[in-house]
Amino acid sequence: MKKVSIKDIANITGVSTATVSRVINNNGRFSEETRLKVEQAIKDTGYQTNFNAKSLRINKSYSVGILVPDITNSFFGNVVKEIEIELFNHDYSTIIASTGRNPKKEYNYIDMLTSKMIDGLIIISGLNYSSKQESVHDIEVPFICIDRELNTSKSITLITSDHYQGGIEAAKAFAETGIKKPLIIVRDTNTTSTMERIEGFRHQLINEAITFGDEQIFELHSTDTITIRSQIKTVLERNKGTDGIFAANDEMAALILKVAQNMDIKVPEDLQIIGFDNSSISKYTNPSLSTIEQNTEEIAKTAVKYLLNEIDGSSPKERKKLIPVRLIKRGSLKKNN
Repeated sequence: MKKVSIKDIANITGVSTATVSRVINNNGRFSEETRLKVEQAIKDTGYQTNFNAKSLRINKSYSVGILVPDITNSFFGNVVKEIEIELFNHDYSTIIASTGRNPKKEYNYIDMLTSKMIDGLIIISGLNYSSKQESVHDIEVPFICIDRELNTSKSITLITSDHYQGGIEAAKAFAETGIKKPLIIVRDTNTTSTMERIEGFRHQLINEAITFGDEQIFELHSTDTITIRSQIKTVLERNKGTDGIFAANDEMAALILKVAQNMDIKVPEDLQIIGFDNSSISKYTNPSLSTIEQNTEEIAKTAVKYLLNEIDGSSPKERKKLIPVRLIKRGSLKKNN
């Protein structure tokens, strides 16, 4: 006869394995109804506790740390929200730290979070790939990364959108509408996500016989909106005839749209714009913004699944999981020729 497992008890009672574990260990939060249901299932099935495993589970805190570069960024904020929801569904609480893309804060928060008896850590790094990040070797809890690879010799699980395909989709859309002089405007060319978007964009433009070189890539580092708008204006003034811009994100795309309109450049008649993320701002500009959508819910669910498996001692079969993206066409793109 097959030995009854904690997973069997969870399936019978309709609660998570983490909740069954809490009842068995009398540790953490659960309702009296849940306790009675789990205890009855244990009695009915003859489930026997593995005392060695039980002693390990008692030390679990059922909390996960999340490191995010900018919680006000719509993409990062949405990912964190979805992660919180997914972890809550597995009876885990979260501790969130926003680093402001500051390397010292990032290192300090990693130390702080891992000293708080968390069971695992999710890192969305604000550092670019040119920064060595060997400090992750000192992390003693299971952890994974989202969106950006870390520049380290350690093998780390990464859950990320298919940024390369996103660049391809943007270039295809521009080519279909007949653009001849595209630009790409980003915040930092040294993050892996941005590098992959640029390379996908470049690859597809070349396939479409559209000229694209490094001089058509513009990097705007400022976090000040007024400064960024001034920089966008300079880019447009120095690159007359630009008819397509692929932006780092929807917030950048919205600023490009506003600056272009202030310069009497018509969108999409004279200039077409594609953003990235499908954040709420993309729907409410006039015209609305075409964008590459990142599936934040799928990113979060996959990240939590991988992390909880690692917490339970399972190694992933693949260290890099790509989540598909899709182009959403709106008013900032012309209709196909």
